[in-house]
Amino acid sequence: MRHIRYEYQGVKGLKAISELTGIPESTLSQRINKWGMTIKEAVSHQVMKKIRYEYQGAKGLKAISELTGIPVPTLSQRINKCGMTIEEAVGHQRGALVAKQQHEYQGLVGLAEISRHYGIPLTTLHYRVQTKGISIEAALSNAACKASPKKEKAKAQAPVKAKKECKKHGTTKPDLLHPLWKLALGIAA
Repeated sequence: MRHIRYEYQGVKGLKAISELTGIPESTLSQRINKWGMTIKEAVSHQVMKKIRYEYQGAKGLKAISELTGIPVPTLSQRINKCGMTIEEAVGHQRGALVAKQQHEYQGLVGLAEISRHYGIPLTTLHYRVQTKGISIEAALSNAACKASPKKEKAKAQAPVKAKKECKKHGTTKPDLLHPLWKLALGIAA
């Protein structure tokens, strides 16, 4: 294929066509030989140009970032992943996409404030309201605090074992000591 001569607008050879059109010779060769294009298709093939962003005279994400003080990755993510325009990305308020659900109960707003006021752990209240889907009123009542019948049965059937040794720092009662330790410590058996 190297011996094939190409002609475009009266100019012969890929090198001359490359100089005429401004397209690199290797690009023209690849389009013709690998992609199977004709010389006219290879020259007229449109390449996607790099997307340029412009905001208040600043061109490119880096310049816009310097102008607005918003980091480049943040702008890029807002544009590419969230599908915003450059104006929306710059004017976007942090956390505006996430609509947090505010719980309100008797004038108290938010689970943290409700849990503080009623003296119930926040994690417990959060679990009951968010995970179980119980209303705040039911979650605060004592009925929700009761253990399930299965757990009560399991607790009732568990045998009670007497503790023979102290787990914190070993045995402290002389009657629970091993006989050899009693002998070593001089304790009468």
